[in-house]
Amino acid sequence: LGDALLDYFTCVSAYQKYKYFQPEQLSLIKSAVVNNSRLSTLSLGGKWYKCLLSNDRLKFCIENADNEFNNQRQSRNFNVSDDIEIANHKPLADIVEAVVAAVFVDSRFSLDTSWDVFGPIFKPLIDEMAKRIPKNPVNQLHELKPKSKISVDVQLNAKGLYQCNIRVDGQLYTE
Repeated sequence: LGDALLDYFTCVSAYQKYKYFQPEQLSLIKSAVVNNSRLSTLSLGGKWYKCLLSNDRLKFCIENADNEFNNQRQSRNFNVSDDIEIANHKPLADIVEAVVAAVFVDSRFSLDTSWDVFGPIFKPLIDEMAKRIPKNPVNQLHELKPKSKISVDVQLNAKGLYQCNIRVDGQLYTE
């Protein structure tokens, strides 16, 4: 429920403010705002995870993620729109989605009340993403090499991070 509400709020807010944008641009903004990486960054930045009752293993993962987050944030000028690489960020994103859903249910399913609560958090992020609409890296590759055969394989590695293997005309690129 929380992720659907965030999708809805982001789409409506972006459309109302940026009516001249193409549907593809609005979709890219939504994808940039409502994704596990961004939501986990919000969860860590706002310390939302401290409200979570969890088992020791999850607490350990969250504490490690918080340490990674703080180290990366201190090493650069942090902005709410920054992506920070955090292993196992899904539970942190789920916390944000759960809180959004809880506010919606507790407000007797009021979209207006829910947006009053979360709008101040998400509006700056929507505006930042609208200034520099991010493109999907695979789409960028297709634009750069329109006649090439491109395939992408994404796997979770042993450290809990995603590894991307890209083939362009048979040539393997990996990170």
